[in-house]
Amino acid sequence: MDRDELNRLWADDRHWNRWGVYRCAEDPRLIVPKRIRWTGWTANIAHGFSVKAVALFILILVLALAPLLSVVLFQEQPTWLSVIIAVAVSLGLVCGVCHRHASRAFTNRP
Repeated sequence: MDRDELNRLWADDRHWNRWGVYRCAEDPRLIVPKRIRWTGWTANIAHGFSVKAVALFILILVLALAPLLSVVLFQEQPTWLSVIIAVAVSLGLVCGVCHRHASRAFTNRP
């Protein structure tokens, strides 16, 4: 599926409810940009609890918690600066993974 087809599915109002929840089984992405793109990403709930969805959720959870936990667990007295840097790294990793996944174009391969 090319990027134009993904954008067409994403832009179709039938796939969005009034609370901004996206549900499109034809769209292979698990994470898509929100209707107002600069506000972040949302899950494509049409895929439910598939193995890929759970694996992606666990990856995002690990990326969100690992930097902060490493600072808290492995420093005797964590400073505020190290905690702030760890949170910034966590946000950057999560945003990077979500952006990468939401902007991928899927192709049908034989």
